[in-house]
Parts: sequence; structure tokens; C-alpha cells
Amino acid sequence: MHNFRSKLTLSGKHKRLFEEPTAKIAQAAPVGFDKQRLDWAHIVSNMAILTRLGLFVKTIEQFLHKLERIDPALAEKLPQRFRERYLEREGYFVDVRSSAGRRRLDQCAQDLWYLVDRFRNNNKVSGVRQYSRLRRLFKEQCEISKGDQPKLRLKAPKEVASDSIQNPSDPDATYGHKGKGYSVEGAETCARENPLQLVGAVEVNGANSSDQKATVPMVQQLRERGQKPSDLYTDAAFVSGENIEACAREGVSLKGPLPGGPPSPGKITLASFSFDAQRQRVLRSPAGHSAVRQGLGRKGKGFVATFSKTDYMHSPLSSACPTQELKKRRKLYRRPAKVTSSRRRIEQQLPEFKEEYRIRSGLEATNSELKRAHGMGQLRVRGRPAVELAVFLKALACNCKRYLKYAQNQLKQAQNRVKEAVSPSFDLNQVKIFAQKCFCITKTTLGYSKAV
Repeated sequence: MHNFRSKLTLSGKHKRLFEEPTAKIAQAAPVGFDKQRLDWAHIVSNMAILTRLGLFVKTIEQFLHKLERIDPALAEKLPQRFRERYLEREGYFVDVRSSAGRRRLDQCAQDLWYLVDRFRNNNKVSGVRQYSRLRRLFKEQCEISKGDQPKLRLKAPKEVASDSIQNPSDPDATYGHKGKGYSVEGAETCARENPLQLVGAVEVNGANSSDQKATVPMVQQLRERGQKPSDLYTDAAFVSGENIEACAREGVSLKGPLPGGPPSPGKITLASFSFDAQRQRVLRSPAGHSAVRQGLGRKGKGFVATFSKTDYMHSPLSSACPTQELKKRRKLYRRPAKVTSSRRRIEQQLPEFKEEYRIRSGLEATNSELKRAHGMGQLRVRGRPAVELAVFLKALACNCKRYLKYAQNQLKQAQNRVKEAVSPSFDLNQVKIFAQKCFCITKTTLGYSKAV
């Protein structure tokens, strides 16, 4: 089973375990994908959450254990301090007070550099993954200063990248604002006419990944599978002017608020101007003036509309206008995405928008269900491929459970209708047997095992 899972994830076909049964469930129910909601959840693989000192100790310890197995003679030649600090220590080397933590961390950095440099040219040792993680840790956390007398320097925490190694047992895990681990983006149907809602797509990324960059790939993934929504509800983390424009080109209306508050009272924004459908030409200014000249901005980025300065001299709106005043002209620099953002900030204050947007909050319950009922919050596996497989199977389990509850409810309703329609002398047990056979045929058609 272990080897099968490894081959499955390396082949890249493990997504089909989730996609194909989900598509069959959607067809059998049936479930429409016209309206969907998108959110993300933070998950942790089967790894310990280490401090910075613990990370150094654990990485060195794993390398020394591996070195003892592949070449005991080389391990014996190492200075005694490595065995005392990392292999035969009493208690735990990282169990120190915060005042002594920095001193221990400097010692670990020196030991790390010694091991990296000592086995750099040893092909037998440098080829193992424990040495690769040792070298990666040094590159991410330390540096050698340049000069006549090079010195080892431990990087400040703010200098360490968020995609740096967090635990040598799971080198794929990264660091995000919710902690160490992974980020899972999931899209769920939310049309009220659906008999049940399904998790239509999931994607696993590092905890440091940007939600802004996940919106368009998720829409493209849904389009390729024939599940593209017309309306996609997300929170502010997934919304930007660029994403709204990109989703519109895909035929998807991205519904979600932009970060930040509404414009100040009396302030004129880009939304106050009248644009054409492509938001590339200004039709009218807020005061009703037409542009004298329009064209591309500097280096072909954005658009520029030039207005007559004379028109603005007598306009009461000139002081609050976002145009720039030049010698003889007033110019408006803008990008289509900026215009879209300005309009969305006004739209999201309307009661109609807030009422329609309420449907997105239902996805929070799905994330809670996946984490608590199906164990997605704390997985039993580690490493990106194994985490992806586990997430896909847990999302599939959620869909299967929902469909089986729906089918069971349909069966009960059918039994009640038959019971009401037939005479008391009718054998209801025969009806139950027939209905159960139909249910088994449905499960077989969808490809479920008896265990499910």
C-alpha cells in the first residue's frame, strides 16, 4: 500500500481519485456548479512544531543518525561534542531558558557549518537527503561574511524566507501568518436549488502562498473540468481588481469585498468617471467634461486621459478630483483594474451586495467539517505528495458522506410514499428489498466499495 501510494502521487493521477467520483455524484444527484464559494484552510502534517533552536538540533540529529548507519567509522571520527550534544545528551538540548537559547543557537550554527563543510566532497555522504537538508538549513539560516577574515553569521529572523525548512521530517512545509504547515484552497457549490452541496475542487499549497494568486488558477481548473461557475463568492483575501478583471475574462463574476474601507465622503474616485465597457476610454469626467486626448501610459502600461485645464478652472469638483494638474492640461492615469477596484469598494457598501454575499459564510462550516470530522486539520502523513493525497481523499469522503445521506433520505421518502399509496395488505418488505437493490446499483454505478 505504501509503494502504491508513492507511485500514485508521483504519477500525478491521484487527483482523479477525487475528481471522477465527485463528477459522478454531481451527475447522479444532480448538482449544479453555477454558483460556488471559495475559501482556504490552514492544515498541519504529521510533524512537530519546532522552535528555531529545535530545528537546528533536529536536523543535525537526523544527519548524525544517518551517518552512523552508512559509515560508522566516519561518525566515530567526529568531535566528541556532536555525540554529547545531539546523540547522548541527558534530557533535550533545546530545553533551555530563553536567556541561554541564543548561545545554544550560535553553537548549533557552528556545528552545522562544520558538518556541511566536512562532508562537502564526500560523495557517499553528500548524496543522502539528510545532508541535503543540512545544507539547505545552513543556506537559509546562516551566511559567511565576505572579507579577509570570513565569519559565520546567524541571520536575523526577519531575514529568513517564509518558504524555508520548518522541520526536517517535512521539508515541504512552509510558514504563513497562521503558522507552519500547508494551505488548502477549496471550492464548494452553493446554489440553493441543489439537493446537496459538493466540494468541487481542492488545491494544496504552502502555508506562505498568496490567496491572491490562487483565485485565477482555481477558476481555470474548474473550467477545464466543466465545472466553471458563473458566480464565485470569496473573502477579501482572494479579491483584487486584477482578479476581478481576470475572472470576468473567464466568464466568471467574482463576488467578494476588497480590503480597506469605503472612500472618504466628498472624495472623487475613479468610479465617479464614466468609462467604456473595456474601461480603457473615459467618456465623461464627474463634471461632465470629455477628454481632449487619450492613449497609453508610460511604457505602454495603463491609460492616460487628458482634460482641458480651462474646464476644470470653474468646476467645484476640481479640488477633490484625482486628475493631476499640469501647466496647460489635467491628466488622469489609471489602469482598468484600478477602475474595477474603485467600483467594487462602492458596490460592497450596498445592502444588496451584503445580502447576496451572505451565502459565502457557509463554507466555514465545511472547513470545520473537514478538519474535525475527517481529520484534515492534523494529518497523519508528511510531505507534499502524501498531504495532497490525504486532502483529496478526505474531500472525497466528505462528498460521499453527503451523497449517501441524500440517497438515504430519498429512500426513506420513497418508502413513505409507497406506504401511503398501497393498501395495508401490501407487502412493504418487498418494497424495501427492491429499494435497497436500487440503492446498491447506484453505489456500484458510482464506483463505491462496500466499505463506503
